[in-house]
Amino acid sequence: MCAFQFGVALLIEVFLFKKPSNILFVIYTLGLLTTVSTMGYVIVIGVVVMRFLMFKPKKQAGKIIKSLVVLLSVVFGFVAAYLVFSKLDSSSGNIRMDDFMAGYLAWQDNVLFGNGFNNIDAIIKHMSSWRITEQGFSNSIFQILSDGGLYLASFYIVSFVRGLYFARIYRNLKSFIFIIFFMFMFVITIVSYTNITFCILILMLKGNLSYKENVKTAKTASL
Repeated sequence: MCAFQFGVALLIEVFLFKKPSNILFVIYTLGLLTTVSTMGYVIVIGVVVMRFLMFKPKKQAGKIIKSLVVLLSVVFGFVAAYLVFSKLDSSSGNIRMDDFMAGYLAWQDNVLFGNGFNNIDAIIKHMSSWRITEQGFSNSIFQILSDGGLYLASFYIVSFVRGLYFARIYRNLKSFIFIIFFMFMFVITIVSYTNITFCILILMLKGNLSYKENVKTAKTASL
């Protein structure tokens, strides 16, 4: 949860503010690194790479530096992939993979309306026996599907789809990147019913994450 909050703060600062603060960028980055979280490291690598790739140098020296950064981004990509796969090979990774399977099986018990809000027992009964002492849950997707089925999940799905749609029609690349990173964190952490998640979902639903003041169009982001 700590890594998630720092991650959201960093994403908002870099991709949603017109003039990101370098000081806050450093603070949020250091905060993510101190969580010693694989997700935090991946977010930091991804955000740093994207920030450099979006930089538009005016001088020749800056263009050369950006070319070098593009090459380094490939290396950082391999590092991020290594971190993810290393996590999957660990005991924590095995538990996370079992969570996906247990959540899926719990959802199948009642696909349309789910098993009831915060009914963790519906998921626990499908968990592997080897993790009898580790019965927590770690991803939002199947918590939502298990709790409320497609009926509850439809709100989340529509919000993400509309967020990406508005980012496209407003040609807002930063908003698009923000949503992709947020979806990544949403998948691998359990933040289904937190206030910060609901706020971002509502902003995506209304198109407020993507709207630009200089957009001259008759289209609106209202429902």
